Amino acid sequence: KQWYQRRVRGDTITLTCVAVGESAPTFKFFSKDKSSLDETFFQEVEALAVSSDGTTHTAKYVTKAIAPNVLRNGEVITCEADYGISLGTSTKDLTVTTYYDCSS
Repeated sequence: KQWYQRRVRGDTITLTCVAVGESAPTFKFFSKDKSSLDETFFQEVEALAVSSDGTTHTAKYVTKAIAPNVLRNGEVITCEADYGISLGTSTKDLTVTTYYDCSS
């Protein structure tokens, strides 16, 4: 299932990903066919930070919408939690659609 977020160009977006396990996985956020978010549409505000509370591990990444992507139906952003070779990876997709701010 995909989740959707609608934002206006210039908005700050906080992406959060939660995983459960004995140790924290290696987290990564990226756009389709990219190793990171598409810099055409998003600018990093805060680097990826991971916190843990017992067996719950939370990754947080803050980005800013710098260009509208509504004409291409938004951008699918994937959170990946990599638990290593023995346990594999888990992913979750989120579609973020950014719009023009016609009020300014």
